[in-house]
Parts: sequence; C-alpha cells; structure tokens
Amino acid sequence: MHPRGTLAKLILIVVAACGGSSATPDAPAHDAPPRDAPIDAATTHVVTASWSFATAAGSAAACPAGGPSATLVSQPISDFQDLDVTFNNNGAEIVDTVDCSAGTLTSSALPVGLYRETLDFGSAVGSISFQSLPANLDLRTADGTYVPSPIAIDGGHVFVDWTIVTAGTTDQQDCEQSGVDTIQMVTTDEADPTDVVFDNYPCVGEESCTPGVTCHSAFGGGFTGTLPLGTFDIQLFALDADGHELGSGSATGVQVTNGGNDVVDASASIGVPAP
Repeated sequence: MHPRGTLAKLILIVVAACGGSSATPDAPAHDAPPRDAPIDAATTHVVTASWSFATAAGSAAACPAGGPSATLVSQPISDFQDLDVTFNNNGAEIVDTVDCSAGTLTSSALPVGLYRETLDFGSAVGSISFQSLPANLDLRTADGTYVPSPIAIDGGHVFVDWTIVTAGTTDQQDCEQSGVDTIQMVTTDEADPTDVVFDNYPCVGEESCTPGVTCHSAFGGGFTGTLPLGTFDIQLFALDADGHELGSGSATGVQVTNGGNDVVDASASIGVPAP
C-alpha cells in the first residue's frame, strides 16, 4: 500500500480534466507549452477542482460517512517527474479546504509555476482514508482545472513502474533506442479471468517531463483503472508506433486490499530486442 503521507506516484499528468471508470480510464493528456514560454503578466493563478465518488463497479456514491472535509493540496514542483523522485518539490504545500459535499473548490492565489494537485478527504472510515489520483498542472500562463477520476469507495488502483531492458539482460533501453511508442497494461482479476482492464500509456514523453522537454527514459509508469478488492495479474506489452508488439513483461499476484482509492505499487521489466 502506498503511504498516505506522501502523494501517490504520478505519471498520470494532465493540464485539463481527466476521467476514469472501472473499465478503462481516459488516457492522460498534456498539451505542453514550450519550456521557455513567456510567463504572463499575472503573478498568480488559481486551480478549480471538482470531485465525485463511485463504487468499484462504477455506480455513483456519496461522500464518505462522517461528513469529511475536502482538502486541495497544491505542491509547487520544479518539473514534471514521477513521484518517486522528491527533489522536484519546489516549496511548501498550499492547502485549501471545504466541506466534501460542496463538490468543488477554487484554490487560493498560487504563484505562477508548476504544481502537483491532490485532493485529500480528512475523515477516515475505519483504517481507510480517501485521496484522489494526483495530477501535474502548468500554471505559468493560465489558471488550471483539476477533475480527477471518481474516488473509489470500495476499490483502488495499481501503479506499475516499468523498465525497458534488452530481453534476457538487465541492459536498459530508452524509448527512442527500443522503438517503443506505447505501453499497454492488461489487468486481469485472478478470481474472474474474464474481468480484464486495458490501459495504454505513452512510452515516456512530454507527459512525464518538464513542459516542452521530450524525455526518452528507460523508466516509466502508469495507473490501472479502478479495481475492486482482490488479486490481479498485470501484463505489460511494448508496442511500436504501428501497434506491433516488441516485447512484454508482467507483475503478478498484486493485491488490492483497501478501498478509498488506495494505490498499490508494483514493478516490471519489459524485455525488447537489442537495439
């Protein structure tokens, strides 16, 4: 289980609304401005966040019992990196709170820059706390909108870290060397092999880097869609730009044991032909 004291891992990056469901979440999107884009005359911008809750099966749900608050956490960051790295945090968190039932919140004035946004819901049901999947926003030139996928009352997610390697070795290849364009994750419920979730992610590009800078890393990662409690096998397929499979890897026996939109970490190596 990912510690709740730190934000969930973040390769899911958006500058606009992102959605999700128990079937297949929307692919992350980031229409990044150039790195040297001029900062506008404004010295501050705001984030408008909204939220909803749902069951793992996709039915709408109310705020958790106990009338919790909804806290929007805006963390200044220096670049758009996977949340495994902490050196990109670039200042103190800015926190805004309203009642959960409000369903929406506008942040305090935030100095222009890059931010990581998360919604945290103050009360816990038993040992379960509730938190949204995070997202990175570029507030250098405009206000931002943060609409995470519905927070699962009785389900969670797996975040899979992947590394591209030459098959049969530990020699790493980046996306450009390997020719990998897309990583497809296929998640199967061990209790019901017919229950399969597909998620596609770009092989690390601008979605996980500072806006305007293209990465070609051997490392990447992505969230599954919302999963019910259970044990899951996750297959990862490296696809080229034409959709042809170049290699694969897996993370098996991954257990989702808590609700509250909890995030469980897993990792896999994806073997591809030598460059």
